[in-house]
Amino acid sequence: SIPGSSFEGNSVFTISSGATATSASTARHVVAGNVGDNVTVTIDADSSWFAGSTLVVARSYDGSTDTVGDGSTGGTASITVNGTLSVTNLYLGTGGTISGTGTLSESNLFQDGGTIAAGLSPGVLTIGGDYHFEGGALEIEWAGNESGQFDQLLVEGSAYLGGVIEFSFEDGFLPNAGDSIVFMEAKGGISLTDGDVAHAVIGVDKNFEFSLDFT
Repeated sequence: SIPGSSFEGNSVFTISSGATATSASTARHVVAGNVGDNVTVTIDADSSWFAGSTLVVARSYDGSTDTVGDGSTGGTASITVNGTLSVTNLYLGTGGTISGTGTLSESNLFQDGGTIAAGLSPGVLTIGGDYHFEGGALEIEWAGNESGQFDQLLVEGSAYLGGVIEFSFEDGFLPNAGDSIVFMEAKGGISLTDGDVAHAVIGVDKNFEFSLDFT
């Protein structure tokens, strides 16, 4: 078992070979909560981390007041989830990246900066609760129109979108007029916090026309 703790400095934490790491249900973990920290966490396929009530990634945390800092207050952290990460509330800041093809089980994700990189060139990442996309980037790779050729983010709860969605085309693929993919699904519905959501398309001519539809 792992008590509530901080992962600081230059450190690496790996859960592999089908192992399960378990924290108390009330535990609070901080990953790279200080400027200058550089932390890597990897949860391999068939492995799990039950991380308690709160996981703060690349954001500061004041334990005396149980307060999470804004998105710019932490260090650098990379969390790769190819298995299961179970935590009630996950807070992601500017220097953090969450990627992989696993599941954030029963988790509410609050992103105020940083990057969600669904899949692994490409693949599917699942959020088991609500997704509050307040800032930062959601990266989607697109290598074809068939299932398994593009990244997907599956949200079991509701999605509230306010950051930037970045699309990049892989393996020489470029879509034709009329091509489309479903890169996000939210069972509780999708809401745009500012009435719209910004997007960028990387690696194409500046005249390339591209639109998003959240209906």
